[in-house]
Amino acid sequence: MRKLMIITTIAAGCVLGGNAFADSRVDAVWNCKLNEGMKMEDVHAANGRWVSHVNEATDVGEITSGTSTAIVGQQGHFYFVDTYPSLAAWSTVQEYVDSDAGKAAMAEITSQFDDAFDCSGNELFKHTAN
Repeated sequence: MRKLMIITTIAAGCVLGGNAFADSRVDAVWNCKLNEGMKMEDVHAANGRWVSHVNEATDVGEITSGTSTAIVGQQGHFYFVDTYPSLAAWSTVQEYVDSDAGKAAMAEITSQFDDAFDCSGNELFKHTAN
């Protein structure tokens, strides 16, 4: 009986914990540098096409994306901040982007990204409401 209670408690914790995590907003933050001769307007144009496309192609809820740039400090360096409604939404978009269909559909956008900037790394953050 005690073993059954422990298993039930662990299972309930996993389900409740999973549901709490699924309801959390997720931000993918990319550390990027503007390529020589390019402007932030080039980045914004390509990024606008990307976010519109993934919102239409994946139907996971509203995905937003924007950039953060330094007011003082290193110029030409910026961060992309892509916001997803949940970890499941982020995962769905990643699966699409990595698929053959996604790569083919986004080839032009990817080329514009490659021309405009280079990203050295990224991090994934989750937010939970207080």
